Amino acid sequence: MLIVCRALMGVGAAMPAPSTLALISTLFRDRNQRRTAIGLWSAAFAAGSVLGPMLGGVLLGHVWWGSVFLVNLAVAALLLGAGPVLLPESKDPAADRTDLLSVCLSTAAILLVVYGAKLTAVEGPGPGGLAPLILGVATGVAFVLRQLHLDQPLIDVTLFRRRTFSTGILANGVTQFALMGMTLLAAQYLQDVLGLSAMTAALWMVPSVAGVFAGLALAGKLAARVRPGTVVGLGLTTSAAGCVVMGAVGNGTAFLVTGVTVTAAGVGTVALLATDIVLAAAPPERAGAASAVAETSTELGAALGIASLGTLSTVFLRTGLPSGTPAADTLGDALREARDHGTTAVSAVRDAFAQSLQLTLLTAAAVLVATAAASFLALRNIRIGEEHNTEADRLT
Repeated sequence: MLIVCRALMGVGAAMPAPSTLALISTLFRDRNQRRTAIGLWSAAFAAGSVLGPMLGGVLLGHVWWGSVFLVNLAVAALLLGAGPVLLPESKDPAADRTDLLSVCLSTAAILLVVYGAKLTAVEGPGPGGLAPLILGVATGVAFVLRQLHLDQPLIDVTLFRRRTFSTGILANGVTQFALMGMTLLAAQYLQDVLGLSAMTAALWMVPSVAGVFAGLALAGKLAARVRPGTVVGLGLTTSAAGCVVMGAVGNGTAFLVTGVTVTAAGVGTVALLATDIVLAAAPPERAGAASAVAETSTELGAALGIASLGTLSTVFLRTGLPSGTPAADTLGDALREARDHGTTAVSAVRDAFAQSLQLTLLTAAAVLVATAAASFLALRNIRIGEEHNTEADRLT
């Protein structure tokens, strides 16, 4: 029941974000105004990602646990009441019905790939995990082919032929992949290893919001002076440096907080410019489609980061546990089993998790560095305002 309800919450929560970004692209035609609006939009996401766990920690500590779900009703009521009054309507008069088969294909492709990856991590390489992976990839191919043949596709995949658009989508997704994955690992370390409450753990993550704001401010300053390829590459490299710093978490909590904050600063730098590039690269009549794809890349990157890096950390933890240490499927289970075997076993589990954390974050850093290099090369000759350059499109 919990999983079903969370899935329904996800469907509802996913609807407003692309619409708000599409409204921004419609309302703000001036490049500087739009960039400022995107910065505030990104800042709202960052603030909510930290304030949400803090509020959840307060509720879990003082009220019935189910209140963490019911509190969302107040937010929904505010949106439903103020939205129709304050938000202008903007829609495509020629829009057709939503293709439900495309919705099913895209969802199935993602779920099958993630499930296959997690099953492979749990049971090891074998037909059980390989079959969902192959089926997921095949379903994804079928989805793309269907979009190419529809007059009103669910996702306009032809937008990806634009080099600037594709690069912006990739950079946005990869930064969220790293940030949300490391946020999950940080929460595990603070709560399971250090034994902190949900509220205290959330407070330790507050500096990351300042990091996002700093990155947004830096991107805004650099956007008019430096080529976008350099700024995006700098942001991705900064996020990679944060992952490396957090990997030294075994030396103290300060490394964890510093690492997450530095990564968040890189994410803020990339989020502002990459989103701006994506919206500018698409023709005005495709603003809604571009906004939807941009926001989907953010959400998909976050989901894959949690699934992939969380799974990878579990694999490293299992292989890193010394012989004689009680086997377990999760960090929490391993620590509970270890407490029955004395402080030495507990220390071994903590050390193994710190090592698994380091290896996982180094993997994330490698992905970020590779994306930084690709983004710099793809955008190195592009200047702000040149997104519709035909030469750039020809070189894709």
